[in-house]
Amino acid sequence: MLPSNKGFVFFCAVLTLLLSAGLPAEETGVLKRGPIETQGIPLLPRNAHHSYFGEYVYRGETLKVYVTFTEIFRPETWKRSDCDVYETYLVPSEQGETVYVYRNDGGWTLVAGFPSSGEHCRFLNELIRKLIYFQGVSGGNRSFSFPAVLTFPD
Repeated sequence: MLPSNKGFVFFCAVLTLLLSAGLPAEETGVLKRGPIETQGIPLLPRNAHHSYFGEYVYRGETLKVYVTFTEIFRPETWKRSDCDVYETYLVPSEQGETVYVYRNDGGWTLVAGFPSSGEHCRFLNELIRKLIYFQGVSGGNRSFSFPAVLTFPD
């Protein structure tokens, strides 16, 4: 015998509350849109790099990310960031954003722009970790996919 709709909804609500009661809260980064193929990466000096663009919402801010398979020259003005898991560089920005670049040995580069200064390493490290995994399982395919959700356990 199937439960009524009201009873089933109530059962699901109670079950959800019971299951989540003992779990730690998680912070999330959610893909708002992308990947979108584009020419040029506006976060870098004038260029025409073919790239994949995406936007994430994280801590109430919209973050811009680009991935390209075009080799990007790293000038001396780019300084190594304090993010310690992956080798990322801070890029001087005329647009007031905090811009990071990560070059992967697999032939792709991530460019990420944050609208404010602050602690961005947690987001960057998790995004890079997932992108490395995605590229690994794709067999090095030159199409790109961004993770839909990034989670950061407290």
